[in-house]
Amino acid sequence: MAVSLNVIALISGGKDSLYSILHCVQNGHRVVALANLAPPPERIQQEETGELDSMMYQTVGHQVIPLYAEALGLPLYRRVIRGTAVQTGQDYDTTDRDKVKKAHPAANALCSGAILSTYQRTRVESVALRLGLTPLAYLWQYPLLPPPQDGSEQDLRPDSLTGLLDDMAAARCDARIIKTASAGIPERMLWSNVADPRARSQFVSRMARFYPDDEAGLRSAVLGEGGEYETLAICGPPAVWKKKIELDPDQIKTVSEPGGACYAILPPATLVPNDAVNAATTTEGDLVRRPGMFDAQFRRVLDAQPQTLLPDLVGTASVLLKPLPHHSGGASILNHGTHIVLANETAPDAGEDAASQIEGIYTKLKHKLETQAGSGSSSSSLTMSNAVFCLLLLSDMDDFAAVNAVYARMFPRGQPNPPARVTIAVDNLPTKAKVSLSVIVDARDRDRRRALHVQSRSYWAPANIGPYSQAVNEALHTSWSRSWSRSAELIHLAGQIPLVPRTMQLPVPSQPFYLDAALSLQHLWRVGQEREVDLWPWGVAFLASTTTTNNSSSGGYHEDAITRARVAEWVWTEAHRAAVSEHEQAEAEGEAEADQDIIDVWDRTFGNYAACIGGQSAGAGNGSGMQ
Repeated sequence: MAVSLNVIALISGGKDSLYSILHCVQNGHRVVALANLAPPPERIQQEETGELDSMMYQTVGHQVIPLYAEALGLPLYRRVIRGTAVQTGQDYDTTDRDKVKKAHPAANALCSGAILSTYQRTRVESVALRLGLTPLAYLWQYPLLPPPQDGSEQDLRPDSLTGLLDDMAAARCDARIIKTASAGIPERMLWSNVADPRARSQFVSRMARFYPDDEAGLRSAVLGEGGEYETLAICGPPAVWKKKIELDPDQIKTVSEPGGACYAILPPATLVPNDAVNAATTTEGDLVRRPGMFDAQFRRVLDAQPQTLLPDLVGTASVLLKPLPHHSGGASILNHGTHIVLANETAPDAGEDAASQIEGIYTKLKHKLETQAGSGSSSSSLTMSNAVFCLLLLSDMDDFAAVNAVYARMFPRGQPNPPARVTIAVDNLPTKAKVSLSVIVDARDRDRRRALHVQSRSYWAPANIGPYSQAVNEALHTSWSRSWSRSAELIHLAGQIPLVPRTMQLPVPSQPFYLDAALSLQHLWRVGQEREVDLWPWGVAFLASTTTTNNSSSGGYHEDAITRARVAEWVWTEAHRAAVSEHEQAEAEGEAEADQDIIDVWDRTFGNYAACIGGQSAGAGNGSGMQ
């Protein structure tokens, strides 16, 4: 059963931050307070709007923020924005100049309205985690998620360019445009309700010309993710909104700025009863729509009903899984100049417990990295911050928490985006060894790689609360260019298990294994989608054996593991076939590109181009991608 959290809602007054509150309630959490960052008083005196030009904060409409406390019946905590941005890069790391307020409401979670902005999400996550709060970002990647479904798994709406706005309208949200900064949105749309069908239609028709071959970009633009417009939420469903904000639209002043931007100067606003309170009561289950669990591609996989194929899958097994002997290979080093592989590092002499052994492994790795630095690599000093991928093996998964605490200390404070990691428990480590660690080190400068480290709960994929990224991209030295190119990358991916992203819990134990395999692979696919993976050269599934028999037909091997391995392979193969089917359907409908050599954005987004390998592979648990 999902644990209910006490949530502080970080609000700007815009549609997304207020809509995220509804999703917190929908997921069984209790919102206990609102938090807001306001422009400094001197800025308000200098300019009528008091707006700050910021990639992090929305401050236009700030004068209305105090009304949200009474409108939602929640305490509001405000702090003034002081100083300037210390770091403006996409990735964010903490420094000694960060000062976290010690006084805050008794809560254990923080929600924000981040949709596609890594810049915003990472900064909110950093603050939340340093305060011991669980970050929630239920709108993360929302434009790319499947349409909401009802209890019978029927879509509540078709896939739509304005899907998030459609769902806001269904929840009776009212958010008004108070600033525009796009040539596609005319001044006359100020104070329009973004959830109104006419506004949604105009967003698409007016912005489409700027994204002729980029549907993903268009989906982002119609939501204002590129700063195309800013909004002010004034009403929502009565289960959360006790009152609504009201002002005289005839008193709104508009100001035009160079470059086509314009904004509204709002008159004083008041609170009035929410008219919908007297309407039919909205149940919590109907508060907001939630995206479906599976993307269209994986729904096609599941529609193939693999449970009916299990006897055939098991019967076609050509190799049975035999018990492996205890691992006897020692640690090794492979130095490829730009990359160093430190494999099978153990430290059984460091102590009997797993925590002491991982400490001993860290000491060994530091020494080896210092020795390897400068020996053919382009870096004069190497640390664990150069690692791009780690494979962590435990003899007992009960040691995970203790080992993970030490593992986290391997990475210098203030450096974001730790390596991708796979962690599994095995029973064949060397004698007395409880931990083994293998590391791939990129000896080049850190700016030659980029990473994805999402630590917020969402509907998208499991959060990585800990010292490992979902993916690390490293530039490849291509044969057709002497320079390092961002357009060619190898992507190291973390392992995935079938967690339900919004709860971070495993599905019910009675769920068929093929659903677990499909969900794990979809997590991997979605990470690859965000990283723009074109090719999946291979996949690896790590499977636990739960049944052992000694009859002659199995020879004492793990029969259940055999079944699961074949099912995992089947899911991997069918996922690629489903991608091919989707592409062929698009061609039949005349929606595919005329030149088949061109990979369009949706090939990249949903991994269709990966179908060209169509390969048989090991399974669905972990993999590497290429861009």
